Amino acid sequence: SPALLQRNKEFEYREIEHLLDRLVALEEYMQQGIPVVSRFLVDYLALWDGLSFRPQVYNLLSWITFYSFEELHDCILVHLQVLFVSSDEIVKCQIISCLKSMIANLFLVVHRRVNNIDSPFLQCTNNWDITTTLESLTEFVEQLVVLGLRLERRSYLVLSEALDFYETMLSLEKSSGLALWTLAPAAVVYSCLFCLNPSLLLRCCKLVVRYQNFSSKVTEGFLAERQMLRSYVWDIVHVLLEGNIFDVRHKGYIFKNVPDKAIADLAKRVNINNAFTLQNHLAFRPALYSAMAQEQVGGFDKDEVIDILKEYFGQISFLTALGAEDSSSSE
Repeated sequence: SPALLQRNKEFEYREIEHLLDRLVALEEYMQQGIPVVSRFLVDYLALWDGLSFRPQVYNLLSWITFYSFEELHDCILVHLQVLFVSSDEIVKCQIISCLKSMIANLFLVVHRRVNNIDSPFLQCTNNWDITTTLESLTEFVEQLVVLGLRLERRSYLVLSEALDFYETMLSLEKSSGLALWTLAPAAVVYSCLFCLNPSLLLRCCKLVVRYQNFSSKVTEGFLAERQMLRSYVWDIVHVLLEGNIFDVRHKGYIFKNVPDKAIADLAKRVNINNAFTLQNHLAFRPALYSAMAQEQVGGFDKDEVIDILKEYFGQISFLTALGAEDSSSSE
């Protein structure tokens, strides 16, 4: 601890790095954090430059121990937030990944508590409130994700890391059996829907389908999230599949407040309803142009486009599943 906090020159950088690596290996072996290491991190983060021993610090933070979310926020999260805002997209992704690992490790602690399993080492007590802590921590990550997408516009690295976070959260919540449901924010969903990366767009659609298939017993109490999910489905279906999003925009989210005059002005210049359908979406144009050249045709209908995209991106039946779900909900 003195070697790092006081930058003691008697200790070589490699020696300190080796020590931290051994601590990481120990915590990963024990599958739990070590309180004295967590105490050290609280002191070290206040002086940390964000560069030294970065991989080791992130790995140790993922096993942090604490007594309440307030303590975690004031001692750890505020420092990560400052670093997040002031750093480049690579560091932003690393911080989101670190927090994702932290939450995953907390679910391991929850599993032990729910099933009355003692910690295998040190007999650590974790008395923090399960629901409040996990919900507060995921809300904190959501704030960082939305901020990161604003600061790093068109950054597919940050967007991919955000998607990975919400994919992981859904898997953790589904397996935990707890009454928790973390819905990806609109900033993530619509950034994917209108991005030029087909992989991110399809991953987002698949995530929305997974949300639909999540246990109704769990989502029953999440009225706002369920309404938001219906808006996501409506917009995705009518943007990609139906090609009439601006005619029915009031039932969705992303375009519902666009004035009629603005829509009319745009419609004079371009067919705005078809601009982002599967046939015209810029994310899929390279694949479709290649297929058009091979087939020597001028275009494809929706079903043909889906068949072509299957050849490039594998199984994408979730797109048709979205359309079926939207039709049933509309009835």
